[in-house]
Amino acid sequence: MIETHPQEGRTVAFSKAELTINGDKMSGTMDTDKGIIELVRSK
Repeated sequence: MIETHPQEGRTVAFSKAELTINGDKMSGTMDTDKGIIELVRSK
């Protein structure tokens, strides 16, 4: 899991991202100010 902690007055693209890599497949979620984005990538 990756969490961001921006400095006061700054913004970030996401607040938290969780990714799982299993062989050739990557999946996870990313929390943004617009909602949650689901990520899926396979070879």
